Amino acid sequence: MPRREEAVTKCDVIERDMIVFGMRIAWGTDDTGVQLRQFDGLSAAKCRALLAKGLATPGDNTNGSPTFLNITKWIEKHPKFSAHGYVVAPWRHDSRVTLEGVEGTGITDIRDVEDFLLFFRTADELECADGCAHAWYD
Repeated sequence: MPRREEAVTKCDVIERDMIVFGMRIAWGTDDTGVQLRQFDGLSAAKCRALLAKGLATPGDNTNGSPTFLNITKWIEKHPKFSAHGYVVAPWRHDSRVTLEGVEGTGITDIRDVEDFLLFFRTADELECADGCAHAWYD
């Protein structure tokens, strides 16, 4: 979470998990529990909510991906796409929300395909066929 200079509170974690997953997650309290949880289908509106509430860091990225903010802006312009990634358990020192890429379905506009292939050209996995697209930074 972006509040790295502050302690992550239980309320922060509950709010983050409600935005991302639509429910509370039973994380456990130490390294014997779940350390991260994958998500997909995260809309631009949910990304914006995480940013607005300080529950995600705009400049965070992973493995050479665009930043959280830049992916958010991109999916705002391309509403047939959503983000995927993971959240890290709140008891870890690096608790955060990480976007690993985007995916989309029903993509018929060639401009969306071209924008996708250009913006995510450095992704480790980049697929676009039959109206579906997937980019992932490993």
